Amino acid sequence: MKDGSPPATLPWSHPERPRLTIPVEGVISQLANKPWLRTPVPPEIFLPLGLIAGEERRLLFYLAATYYRGRGVVCDAGAFLGASAFCLAAGLAQSALSSSPLARVLSYDLFVSDEEYVKDFIASRFPAIPDAVAADYLHIFHFQTALHASRIEAIAGDFCRAPAPSQPVELLFVDVAKTPALNAHLVSQFFPRLIPGVSILIQQDFYHAWHPYIHITMQYLKQYFVIIDGFVNSQSRVYLLSQNIPEEELHRVARLELTLEEQLRLLNEAAAESVGPVRLMIMVAKVWQCRLAGAGKLAQEFADEIRADASFDPQALYAKQLVQMQPKG
Repeated sequence: MKDGSPPATLPWSHPERPRLTIPVEGVISQLANKPWLRTPVPPEIFLPLGLIAGEERRLLFYLAATYYRGRGVVCDAGAFLGASAFCLAAGLAQSALSSSPLARVLSYDLFVSDEEYVKDFIASRFPAIPDAVAADYLHIFHFQTALHASRIEAIAGDFCRAPAPSQPVELLFVDVAKTPALNAHLVSQFFPRLIPGVSILIQQDFYHAWHPYIHITMQYLKQYFVIIDGFVNSQSRVYLLSQNIPEEELHRVARLELTLEEQLRLLNEAAAESVGPVRLMIMVAKVWQCRLAGAGKLAQEFADEIRADASFDPQALYAKQLVQMQPKG
C-alpha cells in the first residue's frame, strides 16, 4: 500500500472511509481480500461439530496462526461445543508466538442447553448421549477440543457475571450477544480490554436480524472501529479497533440509552454502508427493532419497503426471518 490509502476491494464495506493511521493501514492491507481463503489450513479445524461455517473456521485459524502478535489473550465469547475454540487454539499452535504465555483461548459459555435449537442440535449430532447429560454440554466441549486442551480454558457460567480477563484481549470472537444484557456486559467489560490498532473483533451474529442491538452498537461506535470484512460466510463481520473508546460512550451504548428514533437512524446508516444481502438483513433488523418497541405500523411500513427492493430475494435468510416477524393472524 504505497500511497497509504485503503485497498479498493475491501469486501462488503463502505467505499468511502477516512484516511487512517499507518499502523491501522498495515492491518487492513494484511487482512484485505480474505487471505484466509487462500491460506492452507489443517483439515481437523472442520471436524468439531458446531454452528460456525467453513469460512468462519478458516478466518479464526488464520487470525490466530498468522495475525496474532502476542499482545493479548484470545477470547471465545460464546463457545458452544468448541468449534471456534478449536480453530483459534489450532491457529495459536502454529503461530510464531505460540510459546507466549498469552497465546491461549478463554472460552466463555453457560455450557447448558437452555434453548430448543441448542437441544435439537446436540440431540441430532450426539444421539447416543442421554438427554440429561446433553443438557450440560461442557463434557462435549472438552471432548471436541481435546487436541488443543492445553491452550484452552473453559469458563462456565452466566456471561453477564464473567469478569473480563486482566490481560489485554487481542482477538475477540463474539457469539454470545444473544440478549441486550449479554451485549451490554460484552461492551462494557470486554471492549475496554481491546488494543487500538491491534485487536480484532468478530461479530458472529451480524448477518442475523434477531439481535438489532448488535448493529446499533457497532454503528454507534463506528468512529472507533474499521470494518475489515463486512461479510464472512455465513454470519460474521470483522472489525479492527482503531482507537480507544471513551468510557462514557461504552456505557451509553451498552445501556442502549438511545431513543427509537436514534436507533433507527443508526440502523439506516449501517444499512446504507453495507451492500448485498447484508444491507437487506440490517433493514430487516430495523423491522424487528420496531416490533420490539411496539411500533407495529412503522415495522409494517419498513417490511413493505424491503419487499419492494429490487434486490429482494424471497429465498434469502433475511426474507425468511422477515416472514417470521410478521404478527400471527
